[in-house]
Amino acid sequence: MITGILVCTAGCARRQALTAGELAQLDERAAATSVRVYVSKRLVAEYPELALERTVAVDREIRVRTRERPLREIVGRGTAGQVVARDGVNGAPRLWIAFAGACEASACAYGFVETEDGRYRLASLPARAEYREAAGYRGAVRERRRLQAGRRESLGERNEVLVLRRGERALTVELEIKKDSRERRRARVVRPGGR
Repeated sequence: MITGILVCTAGCARRQALTAGELAQLDERAAATSVRVYVSKRLVAEYPELALERTVAVDREIRVRTRERPLREIVGRGTAGQVVARDGVNGAPRLWIAFAGACEASACAYGFVETEDGRYRLASLPARAEYREAAGYRGAVRERRRLQAGRRESLGERNEVLVLRRGERALTVELEIKKDSRERRRARVVRPGGR
């Protein structure tokens, strides 16, 4: 039973951060647009409506009722994304990642910018028609998990990314790839016959 589990888990691909070095290797093979990328943490983009339904009734007291139906776009850790465009911002490369099948342009894609450590972190959320500017959340929709634009470590960084401050730490959403790296090793065995 244990050997069956080991055989099944040995062939699985591991997730690792998409770095500039990994992306350069993919560019050499012209496979950067065909490889699938994933987010490191669940990402929720919430889009509030432009116009709200609002009713006001006056009968001894004022009753105000509003009805809002925000759009929540959830990108889970298992949702595969694809690079649809590239550009640069402040001298750093930016990747536009589409997680929806119908998205083919950077207008509907998420922007991930390369930071000083070589990783690609979330910098912008796409705009949606009929909705206001999106609010991003790391993990779940709670006020304390809301992502804010800011520098990750120091004010000297080139670009702002969407961060969640937790004391001294700045939590972000980064891009990951699944990579199955196996090194086959077979030793040549020599058994001396003795003297």
